[in-house]
Amino acid sequence: MKLGFGSILLFFVVLSLGLYLGNPSGTASMDPRARMFGFLLFTIPSVSNTPTLQPGDVVLVSTFAYWGDPVQRGDMLVFIPPHDPRPFVKRVVAIGGDQLSMVGTVVMLNGRALEEPYVSTDNNILPSTFGEMTIPANMLFVMGDNRDRSQDSRSFGLVERSGVLGRVGLVL
Repeated sequence: MKLGFGSILLFFVVLSLGLYLGNPSGTASMDPRARMFGFLLFTIPSVSNTPTLQPGDVVLVSTFAYWGDPVQRGDMLVFIPPHDPRPFVKRVVAIGGDQLSMVGTVVMLNGRALEEPYVSTDNNILPSTFGEMTIPANMLFVMGDNRDRSQDSRSFGLVERSGVLGRVGLVL
């Protein structure tokens, strides 16, 4: 049986629609590239993650990164914050079940000072003390690497796991 152009086109339209609606990566993004092909390109808009990421850097974001794998502490994520429809890029500091507090400029995770080689001492001068909290399941506490100039979970609260668009993979 020979298939005509119309049959082949219909097959690919149905396949594409199925991939888009099925959303195999589970991303919160409505972007077809994210849902069907597993990636997004994102331009860094601010200094909140310097020195790791600079304003104007373009990053490749994998939307399949957490397909069957949990979010890890230290991952750099693109997500939709609870207060703004625009995507943000921040680092995961704590995940569900973690005990978290901050004393001055030191993040305390599960009773121990968190080692953060990605945070420059030049960008972590202003104290930001808060008492111990337990991070609920399916929630994330995120912070920018430039602690003094980052709008993050210290100001807008926890991020739902379902709001994660993907993990930053490469800086292009």
